[in-house]
Amino acid sequence: MKRYVVLALLAGVVLGTLGTLAVGAWRVDAVEHTWCLRCARHRTSFGDVVDEHGGPVSALLATRNPPHHHVWADTGRGPRRALPLTVDAAREALANLDAIESDARAVAVLDEAFRNSPERAERLVRAVLDPEAHLDRSALTLVARPELSWPDRWRVVDAFLAAYTCTRAAQAVTCTLPVGDVRIVAWHHVPGSVMRGPVPWATWLPQGFAPTASPTPTPSLTPMTPIAPPIPVGPATPVTPAVPASPRDDEASVNAGIAQARRGDLEGAARTWSRLSTHTPRPAGLPRLRAAIERQAGDAIDTMILDGRCAAAQRLVRSLRTAGLHLDGAQHFGSACQQP
Repeated sequence: MKRYVVLALLAGVVLGTLGTLAVGAWRVDAVEHTWCLRCARHRTSFGDVVDEHGGPVSALLATRNPPHHHVWADTGRGPRRALPLTVDAAREALANLDAIESDARAVAVLDEAFRNSPERAERLVRAVLDPEAHLDRSALTLVARPELSWPDRWRVVDAFLAAYTCTRAAQAVTCTLPVGDVRIVAWHHVPGSVMRGPVPWATWLPQGFAPTASPTPTPSLTPMTPIAPPIPVGPATPVTPAVPASPRDDEASVNAGIAQARRGDLEGAARTWSRLSTHTPRPAGLPRLRAAIERQAGDAIDTMILDGRCAAAQRLVRSLRTAGLHLDGAQHFGSACQQP
């Protein structure tokens, strides 16, 4: 009898453990993390609980996307069940998006690229995030090349997208790229595994590429002939010492800076504050100017974020920081628009 009791207890423990693992696996599989193929907006859902939010990439694409119905990528979670290769590709693209948005340098490069050529920058970002393109996020390095002018960087990107070709089979995708005189395998994908080839992203150039912007030649130095000192004529004219700004002038500058801030010229007001802060003694009205700038800047940043202009809000914070003004970004930025 005792033996049966012991066996029953052991069976209960084993079944309980298996049940717990099964429930845990079901809960993990039931969580769906996906993103919109058109605007890169994130969506995480668990049952009836759905969380949607944008990130830096979504903010950059916002100016290029009219209002639309979201097209969510199929990452293999939830009720849909796509082919394994399709699910893997979607998850790789989602990993690209997450990695880019957590990399401040990558976001800064994209921000500069969108300001230079929104159309071409959008094309490159969409290629990196397209599950059907099978492209590694390191391709963004093609535009992070200060030794090339922006027109030359875009020539490199256009040539890369034209030369990067993929062949697809039922259970494999292979993408190749010419590097020098050979063509290498840059991406090989089979269900459950991705192999990335040794692409020299930071130096890759198409064959025959020549920069159009030639470096500025160094001017030749001409020996200078010594100049004889002037012959003194009459008594020397005394030098009048510089007269420091009066408190009245400083107060007028403070009021002018406050007017700039109220008009929305926050960067101009910040420059005024930076200049006045170097005066000795410091103007008595300087705290009023700073408070006006911070109040107007906070309202402007909130408005930009609500309008989907995350990059503009981040640029304003950087400009104020350069002038010596530091806002409490935690009060304005969050997951929808990260603090710079």
